[in-house]
Amino acid sequence: MFAFTAARRPLGVAASLFSLLLVVAAAAPAAAAEQGYLGIMLQDLTPSIGKALQMGDRSGVIVNDVVDGSPAEQAGLQDGDVILELNGQAATSPAALTEAVRALAPGDKANLLVLRDGRQTKLSAVAGKREAGAERVAAPAAEQMKKFKKLQKPEGVGGLKNRKDPE
Repeated sequence: MFAFTAARRPLGVAASLFSLLLVVAAAAPAAAAEQGYLGIMLQDLTPSIGKALQMGDRSGVIVNDVVDGSPAEQAGLQDGDVILELNGQAATSPAALTEAVRALAPGDKANLLVLRDGRQTKLSAVAGKREAGAERVAAPAAEQMKKFKKLQKPEGVGGLKNRKDPE
């Protein structure tokens, strides 16, 4: 009798976890729809770019692209702008800024401090709502980029020269 009860327990735990995953998966699209959206593609501000822009040790994030018709375009954000702050919080990395934008609800105000042509400019945008069918393009992780760059070098591909196909 004991063995039968113990044998059923893992199945019960697995079924509970599966039910939880279904609930989370069902809620994910609804939660994503409630995230803020500005419509910008971002890039790290490297030390060399920061030096060229005479930024000193200040942090920021470079705007690579502004989506046509997006809240960012309506606010006047342009390619090449450096976002220094969002709602008074320093923009330290593309990931941190993305999370801060997603934390906004659609309709929330996004006050941006931007560096453009050597001058600071304040812009104000209203966070939009991402369309249901809009795809998200994630930047490759740093570790993936290292592997890719290694493959681009001749010595990274060299290990493939002596490999034989299985027969």
